[in-house]
Amino acid sequence: MRDWIAVPQETKKSLIAIAFAAFSCILGIDIYTPSVPTMVDFFQTSNNMLQYAATLFILGAGIGMILWGHLADSYGRRPIVMIGISLVTVTASLAATATDIYFFLAMRFLQGMGSGASMCLARVIAADLLTPRQLATVGSTLGLITGMGPMVAPIIGGYIETTLSWQYSFVAYALETSLALFVFGYLYTESLHKPHKSSIFLRYFKLFTTARLLALGFAQGILLSVINSYHVIAPFLVMEELKQSAMFYGWLGGFLATCQIISKITAPFFIYRYNARTSHLFGWALLLSSSLLLLLRYIYQPDSTILFIICIGSAFYSIHLIVPYLFSEVMSLPTFGKGILGAGFSATATLASFMLSTLVATLPYEGSGLLGSYYFVLSIIGITLAVIFRSQNPLEQQ
Repeated sequence: MRDWIAVPQETKKSLIAIAFAAFSCILGIDIYTPSVPTMVDFFQTSNNMLQYAATLFILGAGIGMILWGHLADSYGRRPIVMIGISLVTVTASLAATATDIYFFLAMRFLQGMGSGASMCLARVIAADLLTPRQLATVGSTLGLITGMGPMVAPIIGGYIETTLSWQYSFVAYALETSLALFVFGYLYTESLHKPHKSSIFLRYFKLFTTARLLALGFAQGILLSVINSYHVIAPFLVMEELKQSAMFYGWLGGFLATCQIISKITAPFFIYRYNARTSHLFGWALLLSSSLLLLLRYIYQPDSTILFIICIGSAFYSIHLIVPYLFSEVMSLPTFGKGILGAGFSATATLASFMLSTLVATLPYEGSGLLGSYYFVLSIIGITLAVIFRSQNPLEQQ
């Protein structure tokens, strides 16, 4: 709190503006998910086909980040974020009019691409404006704003599905991003003071041949996949396997986002009390424990909704115990523009999550046994990467 008080007023406005922009764009990931079973009937398609609406959004965001990061270093953060938000608003409006599944999926890809601008540049702008200490504390606090997106999106979508129809979820998404565009344009003051004009190809070649960045980005992709794979599987799991309503699914999504927010609030305590490395190792261990408990529940108590909620809530809580370490490690790498460094990390993570989530979407089974097995594999990979990170560049005790 003291660090936030010390931040200049103009900086506070800029940080709030980009946090609200990222929050608004993130709504699009799962605001429509309570309506997925209804949308399957509307488009006369299969469950697997509609599941690509989530993975294509992620793919678009990852590809967009690669483009936006370089452009933000060359032309400034402000125009790039505003272009990205505008693209989201237009394509969300068009998605609401879709009658063809392929047109709808194309709009989802473009929504992800536009969202990638504010999603990756939110951290970059925070790094522009804050000291390393402030970034650890104030940055975590601002993360609570963006973390509200996954919490409220399925709740909003659940009410819309119950009272109106799925199209209005995208109308609401378009209206929200329109408001974010206005707020960002009014409050944000450009934070880039030294543009980079070097070749995008040379910069990304150097970036993507840095093995440590790729490994850190892949670890972040695993964490994103914990969330995204849930959104791929859960609409059918909750409403068909667990026999719950769209409204219940919406509130469950809100609970899981609350678990992430609590994780963001408590993560600084763990980091200051121990250190970022220990905190992130504990996070991986918690994810592993959650996956094992989820598998045991599936085998011995498959009808227990409460136990399912506890398992998934623990998995979502683990995420933000791990993220600060990964991001701090990336920012300690030799940089050639924070925009492209942050974009390269975010794009690597997002594309890795896309590949992992697409793998899950192609599987015909959509139940909790698949989710538990998937989380188990992810946690084992994450722990292995954590050991590699430590052996290559062990952090000093803080």
